[in-house]
Amino acid sequence: RQHQGYIFDLLYLEEKQEVYACSGDGSFSVWSIPSFDLLFHKKLSDAKLRSVAFAKSKNQIAISRGDGNIQIIDADSWNTIQELGPFSSSINKVCFDEKEENLFFGEKDAHLQRISLDDFKIKEDIAAHNWAIYDIVFSHRSNYLATASRDKTIKIWNFNPLNVVKRMEGFKDKAHTPVSYTHLTLPTIYSV
Repeated sequence: RQHQGYIFDLLYLEEKQEVYACSGDGSFSVWSIPSFDLLFHKKLSDAKLRSVAFAKSKNQIAISRGDGNIQIIDADSWNTIQELGPFSSSINKVCFDEKEENLFFGEKDAHLQRISLDDFKIKEDIAAHNWAIYDIVFSHRSNYLATASRDKTIKIWNFNPLNVVKRMEGFKDKAHTPVSYTHLTLPTIYSV
């Protein structure tokens, strides 16, 4: 019971055998796996820490904060390299692109932003949703990313240039609702 608030995000790094935790009490912790020894714990903000991302090639950790800031930390020393912001609202999600050249983040005010990791300057700022963005995920095999919002939509984006190619709505697309499977043909699953 290290944290005094909710755990908002966990990230496991297999190559480092570590787990990173972001808490609602504003603290960040690093745990060794499989022993679960506490390696590092520090309060970074009076606001909630919402998400954590890792850029392997840069050995950097990005942490989103409820006070509208993003903290970039060295993954070995856990010292702060750069603090970005404050932005216009709480930063709910941070995510590095596949090449680890950009940091994307989603805000409570529904904006999706891209920052270049070369100069830490904002390259794009898009009003992406109608409500807060809670998740950003990159495809490992294609030129797409997805955003999920409290407005009950998911958007699939071309990465370069950044534009929407598909919009899915919760009620319209029957997300999280019972579905009749009588007319579905399911693929055969083979054991390997």
